[in-house]
Amino acid sequence: MLIQNDLNFKYSVDNYEAAKQVFMDICHSLDIPSNKVGFFGKVGFPGISDIDVLVISSPEKLKKLNQLFKRQQAESSDFKYLFWHSPVYLIESVVEVAHRLHTLQELSFYGSGSPFDAIKSKLTKQEFDILNIIWFISLIHIMSDLYRKIQNNNPISLRLILLLYSNLMHSALEFSEENSVLPINVLSSNDLRAAIRKNDSLLTNDLIWNQCNNLFVYTARKFDIYCKKNVAIGDLIPTSSLIISKNIIMGVGEKSSIDTDRFISKLKLNPEAFRLVWDYYKGRTSMANYTKYLQASLACKIEYNYHGIPYQFIEPIRDISSPFKRKILRLLNRTQLPKLI
Repeated sequence: MLIQNDLNFKYSVDNYEAAKQVFMDICHSLDIPSNKVGFFGKVGFPGISDIDVLVISSPEKLKKLNQLFKRQQAESSDFKYLFWHSPVYLIESVVEVAHRLHTLQELSFYGSGSPFDAIKSKLTKQEFDILNIIWFISLIHIMSDLYRKIQNNNPISLRLILLLYSNLMHSALEFSEENSVLPINVLSSNDLRAAIRKNDSLLTNDLIWNQCNNLFVYTARKFDIYCKKNVAIGDLIPTSSLIISKNIIMGVGEKSSIDTDRFISKLKLNPEAFRLVWDYYKGRTSMANYTKYLQASLACKIEYNYHGIPYQFIEPIRDISSPFKRKILRLLNRTQLPKLI
């Protein structure tokens, strides 16, 4: 297994704060005020953690900010390491529906208050449950990519594994009952990071990946229970599978899981989660609690496309690419994967 150790422990919390200030200076150069810039969470493990930021502004300023952000990444390897991915660019006109597309948890703004204080409370528990489910579906996509890389003997970023692990752990906690205890074969995210930071000689690549896989399997089981409890799908699901891309087929099953060979990942979702994916693909739903999410997502994607700004909110599916359908069918005929088409 080729796990690439791309961690750099030379960075301190002060380095993260300095990088944040550089980003704030870029925002200020565009007259984006401090109270329109919010950072997610805290730096728990310097050298592993990344900086997650959300910026609210006009389309014109966000496009310019994106250009300046990428320029700063190109000019500074430190800035690029700490800001591992682009900010979430939030167009001012869609602030009122942003809480329907993101949980906005652990988001703090400079200055007083938050632009979302008055509107986050409008989100019902059922709508919040749907966001948690959609987030985990996106993690299933990421896990399937890593499984294919392993099958192809391609290197995997250790930092990506740890950031993914942290997100899986967050989902596991969201899906679990209060006072639930992790199984004995799953380390907490903090314990795993601490062992890696200490350079524990017993922590081999295989053990690190086994931990990630164990956590995924555990979280998937919690996810299935959570979906059954919190999503009433009503009507029967109109199909049993969808071709998501040239590499991914998504099907419905009793339990959520991933089956992968070198070329294709077959993702199975429980009926409740699969119904959310299917309805998103069709752009309509009979589920009242899902309707507002679909409407907000569609409206925002139109707005972002119109202004040429990348739509950065999590979606339950990636683009479904019909041109690849015949190619996938040919691959399926040459492999041992069960046919879902």
